[in-house]
Amino acid sequence: MYRRTKIVATVGPACSEKNQLEDLMKAGVDVFRLNFSHGEQKQKEIWIKQIRELSAEYKKAISIIGDLQGPKIRTGLMRHGGQQLDIGQEVIITTADVEGADGLIPTTYSALPHDVAPGDQILLDDGQLELEVSRIESDQVYCLVKVGGLLKDRKGINLPGVNISTPSMTEKDIADLDFAIKHQLDWVALSFVRTAEEVTHLKQLLAEKNSSIKVIAKIE
Repeated sequence: MYRRTKIVATVGPACSEKNQLEDLMKAGVDVFRLNFSHGEQKQKEIWIKQIRELSAEYKKAISIIGDLQGPKIRTGLMRHGGQQLDIGQEVIITTADVEGADGLIPTTYSALPHDVAPGDQILLDDGQLELEVSRIESDQVYCLVKVGGLLKDRKGINLPGVNISTPSMTEKDIADLDFAIKHQLDWVALSFVRTAEEVTHLKQLLAEKNSSIKVIAKIE
């Protein structure tokens, strides 16, 4: 029976052996996702070979997605590995190279104070915690905690609705795109998409390299 809905599985340490990929395929997986944020290309080459061998053996069409990392914005290191943020608390996100503690949150993204404005929303740890910008002073962004929780080391920062300065594709993304083209992946996913122009730019890069890979735009 033909299904329009597809089941996607991310390949990683928990399912890195061929027999594990086979079990996932037998369980109904249609698409395997390779996360370019982690791991080496050499390992991904092995997975691609194994997936295609299984696809041929079972005569089942299996697609492969290459998920580009994009401009990853993260928090820095925290004292004792994390700190608790409470609703209503004022916290400071700083671009200074410091250890996070007592409401001070370091970030790896130096342009943050220039990109955000009072009232902007800042999401931490894949949206588990939510802050609202109250004011900006030099390299420090003052925020109120709207949704609290434990903030650990090196968690992602999302800025919904904010036009961030960094390009949507980094040098690493370009290298990973070349890898995806070389190995004829079926899809590439563009992370942290903000404008249609960013998707168009990726499609142009693919066209210039005579690649028919399709594009998935991730709205994060």
